[in-house]
Amino acid sequence: MAQAVFQRWTGTQHSNGSDKTVALRCDNHIFAWVIDPYFTPEKVADDFMRACENVLKIHVPADNYSNSLSELESLILREGAWGSVIRQCQSDIELSAQEVRDSRTHVAKTIKKLQKTRDSAGIWQTRGDQFPNLSKVAVKILQVSPHSCSVERVCKVNYVYVCVRGCV
Repeated sequence: MAQAVFQRWTGTQHSNGSDKTVALRCDNHIFAWVIDPYFTPEKVADDFMRACENVLKIHVPADNYSNSLSELESLILREGAWGSVIRQCQSDIELSAQEVRDSRTHVAKTIKKLQKTRDSAGIWQTRGDQFPNLSKVAVKILQVSPHSCSVERVCKVNYVYVCVRGCV
Protein backbone atom coordinates (compact mmCIF):
# COMPACT_ATOMS: atom_id res chain seq x y z
CA MET A 1 0.00 0.00 0.00
CA ALA A 2 2.77 2.43 0.92
CA GLN A 3 4.45 1.78 -2.43
CA ALA A 4 1.19 2.46 -4.31
CA VAL A 5 0.72 5.78 -2.49
CA PHE A 6 4.34 6.75 -3.18
CA GLN A 7 4.00 5.93 -6.87
CA ARG A 8 0.81 7.98 -7.13
CA TRP A 9 2.42 10.91 -5.29
CA THR A 10 5.57 10.94 -7.40
CA GLY A 11 4.05 9.85 -10.70
CA THR A 12 6.43 6.95 -11.18
CA GLN A 13 6.40 4.61 -14.18
CA HIS A 14 3.98 1.68 -14.01
CA SER A 15 5.62 -1.71 -13.47
CA ASN A 16 4.09 -3.02 -16.71
CA GLY A 17 5.91 -0.32 -18.70
CA SER A 18 2.80 1.69 -19.53
CA ASP A 19 2.77 5.48 -19.45
CA LYS A 20 3.93 7.29 -16.38
CA THR A 21 1.16 8.29 -13.98
CA VAL A 22 0.71 12.03 -13.55
CA ALA A 23 2.08 12.94 -10.13
CA LEU A 24 -0.23 14.34 -7.48
CA ARG A 25 2.71 16.21 -5.96
CA CYS A 26 2.36 19.92 -6.60
CA ASP A 27 4.51 22.71 -5.17
CA ASN A 28 1.45 24.89 -4.47
CA HIS A 29 -0.20 22.14 -2.43
CA ILE A 30 2.95 21.56 -0.40
CA PHE A 31 3.33 25.29 0.20
CA ALA A 32 -0.32 25.55 1.29
CA TRP A 33 0.19 22.71 3.77
CA VAL A 34 3.33 24.33 5.22
CA ILE A 35 1.73 27.76 5.70
CA ASP A 36 -1.66 26.52 6.93
CA PRO A 37 -1.51 27.26 10.67
CA TYR A 38 -3.62 24.17 11.40
CA PHE A 39 -1.03 21.89 9.81
CA THR A 40 2.29 23.78 9.77
CA PRO A 41 4.90 21.11 10.52
CA GLU A 42 7.64 21.56 13.11
CA LYS A 43 10.23 20.53 10.54
CA VAL A 44 10.08 20.71 6.75
CA ALA A 45 11.91 18.15 4.61
CA ASP A 46 14.43 19.53 2.13
CA ASP A 47 12.36 18.62 -0.94
CA PHE A 48 9.29 20.27 0.59
CA MET A 49 11.34 23.38 1.36
CA ARG A 50 12.48 23.47 -2.27
CA ALA A 51 8.80 23.27 -3.31
CA CYS A 52 8.05 26.28 -1.09
CA GLU A 53 11.00 28.16 -2.56
CA ASN A 54 9.68 27.44 -6.07
CA VAL A 55 6.29 28.91 -5.16
CA LEU A 56 7.90 32.02 -3.71
CA LYS A 57 10.04 32.47 -6.85
CA ILE A 58 6.85 32.55 -8.91
CA HIS A 59 4.69 34.73 -6.67
CA VAL A 60 7.15 37.16 -5.08
CA PRO A 61 9.08 39.91 -6.88
CA ALA A 62 12.81 39.15 -7.06
CA ASP A 63 13.70 42.04 -4.74
CA ASN A 64 11.43 40.59 -2.00
CA TYR A 65 12.37 36.92 -2.47
CA SER A 66 15.05 36.73 0.24
CA ASN A 67 12.79 38.54 2.74
CA SER A 68 9.93 36.17 1.92
CA LEU A 69 12.21 33.16 2.37
CA SER A 70 13.35 34.50 5.75
CA GLU A 71 9.71 34.98 6.75
CA LEU A 72 8.94 31.39 5.76
CA GLU A 73 11.81 30.11 7.88
CA SER A 74 10.58 32.21 10.84
CA LEU A 75 7.09 30.80 10.36
CA ILE A 76 8.37 27.22 10.41
CA LEU A 77 10.38 27.99 13.56
CA ARG A 78 7.18 29.46 15.06
CA GLU A 79 8.88 32.75 15.89
CA GLY A 80 6.97 35.74 17.23
CA ALA A 81 3.21 36.04 17.49
CA TRP A 82 2.67 33.61 14.63
CA GLY A 83 3.97 30.80 16.83
CA SER A 84 1.01 31.45 19.12
CA VAL A 85 -1.35 31.38 16.14
CA ILE A 86 0.01 27.99 15.05
CA ARG A 87 -0.17 26.55 18.58
CA GLN A 88 -3.76 27.77 19.02
CA CYS A 89 -4.91 26.46 15.64
CA GLN A 90 -3.28 23.09 16.15
CA SER A 91 -4.73 22.88 19.65
CA ASP A 92 -8.19 23.65 18.25
CA ILE A 93 -8.15 20.58 16.01
CA GLU A 94 -6.82 18.11 18.56
CA LEU A 95 -9.10 15.10 18.84
CA SER A 96 -10.67 14.13 22.13
CA ALA A 97 -10.16 10.61 23.46
CA GLN A 98 -13.69 9.75 22.30
CA GLU A 99 -13.04 11.09 18.80
CA VAL A 100 -9.87 9.01 18.59
CA ARG A 101 -11.78 5.89 19.65
CA ASP A 102 -14.54 6.62 17.13
CA SER A 103 -12.04 7.11 14.29
CA ARG A 104 -10.76 3.73 13.22
CA THR A 105 -8.48 4.93 10.44
CA HIS A 106 -5.99 7.73 9.89
CA VAL A 107 -8.28 9.09 7.16
CA ALA A 108 -11.22 9.28 9.59
CA LYS A 109 -9.04 11.14 12.11
CA THR A 110 -7.87 13.55 9.44
CA ILE A 111 -11.44 14.24 8.34
CA LYS A 112 -12.45 14.98 11.94
CA LYS A 113 -9.52 17.41 12.23
CA LEU A 114 -10.44 19.11 8.94
CA GLN A 115 -14.01 19.55 10.18
CA LYS A 116 -12.65 21.58 13.10
CA THR A 117 -10.61 24.00 10.99
CA ARG A 118 -11.61 27.49 9.95
CA ASP A 119 -10.65 29.61 6.94
CA SER A 120 -6.84 29.64 6.92
CA ALA A 121 -6.71 32.45 4.35
CA GLY A 122 -8.85 34.54 6.71
CA ILE A 123 -6.40 33.88 9.53
CA TRP A 124 -3.58 35.10 7.30
CA GLN A 125 -5.58 38.20 6.35
CA THR A 126 -6.25 39.17 9.96
CA ARG A 127 -3.14 37.90 11.74
CA GLY A 128 -0.43 37.70 9.07
CA ASP A 129 1.08 41.16 9.53
CA GLN A 130 4.21 39.62 11.10
CA PHE A 131 5.06 38.34 7.61
CA PRO A 132 4.14 41.15 5.16
CA ASN A 133 5.69 39.52 2.08
CA LEU A 134 4.59 35.98 2.86
CA SER A 135 1.04 36.92 3.83
CA LYS A 136 0.21 38.14 0.32
CA VAL A 137 1.27 34.82 -1.19
CA ALA A 138 -0.33 32.82 1.61
CA VAL A 139 -3.75 34.37 1.06
CA LYS A 140 -3.57 33.76 -2.70
CA ILE A 141 -2.49 30.14 -2.38
CA LEU A 142 -4.89 29.28 0.45
CA GLN A 143 -7.83 30.74 -1.47
CA VAL A 144 -7.23 28.52 -4.48
CA SER A 145 -9.90 25.87 -4.65
CA PRO A 146 -8.68 22.28 -4.47
CA HIS A 147 -10.89 21.74 -7.52
CA SER A 148 -8.26 23.56 -9.55
CA CYS A 149 -5.96 20.58 -9.10
CA SER A 150 -4.27 19.75 -12.39
CA VAL A 151 -5.08 16.05 -12.14
CA GLU A 152 -8.74 15.49 -12.91
CA ARG A 153 -8.73 11.96 -11.55
CA VAL A 154 -8.32 13.18 -7.99
CA CYS A 155 -11.35 15.47 -8.08
CA LYS A 156 -13.33 13.01 -5.98
CA VAL A 157 -10.71 13.25 -3.23
CA ASN A 158 -10.64 17.03 -3.60
CA TYR A 159 -14.44 17.11 -3.40
CA VAL A 160 -14.28 15.27 -0.08
CA TYR A 161 -11.66 17.75 1.16
CA VAL A 162 -13.75 20.74 0.06
CA CYS A 163 -16.94 19.31 1.59
CA VAL A 164 -15.22 18.60 4.88
CA ARG A 165 -13.74 22.09 5.02
CA GLY A 166 -17.22 23.49 4.35
CA CYS A 167 -16.19 25.34 1.21
CA VAL A 168 -18.89 23.95 -1.12
